[in-house]
Amino acid sequence: MVRTYVTLLVIGGSLIFASCGPSKKMRAATARIDSLSTANADLLKLKGSLEDSVKAGQDALKTANEALQNSKTEFETAKTELSKTKTLLTEEQQKMDALRNRLSDELKDFLGDGGEVKFENGTITIEMLSGLLYPSGSAVVNAKGKKALDALAGVLNDYPDLVVNIVGGTDDKPFRRGNNDNWGLSTQRANSVVRILTKKYNIAPTRLVASGKGEFDPVADNSTAGGRAQNRRTEIVINPDIDKVWSAIQ
Repeated sequence: MVRTYVTLLVIGGSLIFASCGPSKKMRAATARIDSLSTANADLLKLKGSLEDSVKAGQDALKTANEALQNSKTEFETAKTELSKTKTLLTEEQQKMDALRNRLSDELKDFLGDGGEVKFENGTITIEMLSGLLYPSGSAVVNAKGKKALDALAGVLNDYPDLVVNIVGGTDDKPFRRGNNDNWGLSTQRANSVVRILTKKYNIAPTRLVASGKGEFDPVADNSTAGGRAQNRRTEIVINPDIDKVWSAIQ
């Protein structure tokens, strides 16, 4: 009887042990599956994130390539416009050189009387001292001055697109006649030249600008007689046709 009871205990214990063994393995396997599932989910998220990054990088690269192409196009356009501008400026420079040479030749008979042709900073300046154009203290152009303006007008009419500034100047010695002073005299002298060029030689008034600077733009020392003589002058300033250059590149 006792033996039978022991046998039953052994068999029962074996069954209990057998039933406990597979349960632990099952839990371990389940835990492993859960861990792998979590890892797999994390890998899928990482894959998606990497794919998004790659897509963003591809989009950025595409945008950069388009911007680069646009820059190349703009660069080529700018280079073409620059080349065109240089060509036009060179042509204007050559025209101004030819004009200066011609003016020097046409006015050579007057240069010894205080006339000078200069080419500086892209503009031509014809400097005529007051003794060539006017009697002392007067704004009336004399006979010698009219001959000089006749030679000047013959050249200017061949260059109808150039703007001409006539600028009067005086020394610093006080001048007063009625309500007139140095500034007024310098302006009147410039106006006298403009009137002759427009009325006698039909130069378009829109091309001409008259102004006076009085004693306020000296080119020499007013403390000497020679310096004062240089400051009593009328300048004919001829400007290049910049409008032509700008209109061509706009």
